[in-house]
Amino acid sequence: MKTQQEQNIKDLKQEESITLEEMPENILEIQEQMNTEGKTLNWTTSFDNNEPKSVTFFLY
Repeated sequence: MKTQQEQNIKDLKQEESITLEEMPENILEIQEQMNTEGKTLNWTTSFDNNEPKSVTFFLY
């Protein structure tokens, strides 16, 4: 079953982003599905004292 966070990632549009507190466990599956739809999912990770703080997803 899809979580709301996964759906929010899949619904991203150009020039939009979404920030989550942690990386979804199935991010590679989400990325692969989006690639088949012609969307390139990217993300950046913010750190605080070498610990992941948040992940921001966007289309490129």
